[in-house]
Amino acid sequence: MRVIGATENLDASTTKFKTVGAVWVYKAGVLVLTVRNAADDADIGVITLPAGGHIITLGTGEGLRANDGTGTPIVASGF
Repeated sequence: MRVIGATENLDASTTKFKTVGAVWVYKAGVLVLTVRNAADDADIGVITLPAGGHIITLGTGEGLRANDGTGTPIVASGF
């Protein structure tokens, strides 16, 4: 996994990682992510992840929101 940006705290009201193809997300407990569309005006879906770190791949312009947890942009291939 190759890191390409700084770790950011996820937020429920701000869409993050709209310009990257993949994100390493982490939370010590269950993490509920909302995936937003490229226009950032609608939810695409919700992903519930168990505790720990996980790779999420995103389509062009898509982004993530969550009440808590962190995300780090990574290279979208070779993982």
